Amino acid sequence: LQEDAEREAPVFPASVRREWQQKLWFKIFHAEIERNSYEQAYMAMMANPDQEQKLDCLRHLTSVLCEREGGVATLCRLSFPGLHEEIERNLLFKARHSDLLAKPNYFRILYSFHVYRGNYRNAASAMYQYARRLSALMLQSGDVARILLEQGQALLACVNGLSLVDAQYAWVVVGRQQSAAEGVEAADAGDGCVRRKRRRIAIGRYDTSSSSQGQDIDIVELADVRREYTLCMARITLGATFQELFSRNVLLEPEDVVALYVKTGMYDNALSFAKAFGLRLDYMLTTLAKKCLELSATHSAKVQREQTPDAFWDNAGIRECTGTPSERAWRLLRHYLDLEEPIEQSDQRYRLLVADTILGAECDSVLAPWLSSLLLRRCPQDLVRLCLRNGCVTEGAEFLLQHINTLRQLVASTAAAKTTREVWLPYQLLDQTMGILDDAVVRFEEAVDKIKDAKKQGGSDSDVKRLKSLLK
Repeated sequence: LQEDAEREAPVFPASVRREWQQKLWFKIFHAEIERNSYEQAYMAMMANPDQEQKLDCLRHLTSVLCEREGGVATLCRLSFPGLHEEIERNLLFKARHSDLLAKPNYFRILYSFHVYRGNYRNAASAMYQYARRLSALMLQSGDVARILLEQGQALLACVNGLSLVDAQYAWVVVGRQQSAAEGVEAADAGDGCVRRKRRRIAIGRYDTSSSSQGQDIDIVELADVRREYTLCMARITLGATFQELFSRNVLLEPEDVVALYVKTGMYDNALSFAKAFGLRLDYMLTTLAKKCLELSATHSAKVQREQTPDAFWDNAGIRECTGTPSERAWRLLRHYLDLEEPIEQSDQRYRLLVADTILGAECDSVLAPWLSSLLLRRCPQDLVRLCLRNGCVTEGAEFLLQHINTLRQLVASTAAAKTTREVWLPYQLLDQTMGILDDAVVRFEEAVDKIKDAKKQGGSDSDVKRLKSLLK
């Protein structure tokens, strides 16, 4: 009977059987999708022998998993052997042609997909492309604050991804044709991105996210992304005080950020930002020195606090310090100088800059001992020239005498130790100082004679007072 049944069973061609299998697996796939059985649908898709139908099912499954709750975790968990590149292309296509602020966010999904598989560099690339698209969107949308927050999170995710990659591979690529099409150049001007010349090369496809062969690309390194993130977060932080920073067409240069941080009293932020962008600290330190002089000229502690932004007292250098506001301000200035210029360092550029600011002030301020003593040890001649340039002849002469005494002691100690050592006296500076002192003595004597003559001739008090001002 079995043999009869086998003889009576119809025999179909292999092509027909294959076609039926394709249709059967295709219908099973869609049935499992309707039942929300995504893993069974995945198995039906992978069992389909037709490659074209398999890719159609893959695109449909990807869309469904991205749109339904909990589907992204399933998408990341399934292995998809041999189909990773196709999934990346599908997600990137949807990301580039979808609303950035709507759900689902395909850039975030693409980032999760790469991170789950340990491909941190491609994950960082997805987040950086997302950040650049947000820059272009910022020129069109009115909700700049929300976009800035989203952009900051994207750049931070990019930094985290590149930080997990070996240093020689910690960079992403940005296609120049794609950037121009998305309005990135305009976005750079709009959100204040750093105009730093990046490496430009012509290269073939970097990964599956590249849509064109042999296009020119820009190399964006980890340090570049960190700077963009720092600038973005600075705009968010300062926007709480300066609402105009949330306007669409704002051009915020790094120097502007430092100035705004200083204006709000956030000197710690200004310092870290300037160091991130390699900026000099001249403006920050001179402004802080002037603030110290301003507080010192006010004797009321209450008035001193009213003249200072609240954020000033939250800087790490004085947050837990006691004393009057002026004392705390001077302590903060000293803290930054010690931080940037160690005492053993020979180049004391910033301390000389602060000393120049203090001596050039109109309040006849003198240098604090902690500042003058250090400069006298490290760069005494520069200190003397600084005093002479600002008209502080007496102080300059005193510093010069102390320097000469130090040299004499050094010569005496060298002779006592029966060793030889060359010591150079600043003869030119000595001559310059003596000339200025002689001229000052002559002018002083002339002013005294004029005062005496005015008193003898019965001059008015205002004339005498004006003449006495010449003695200063």
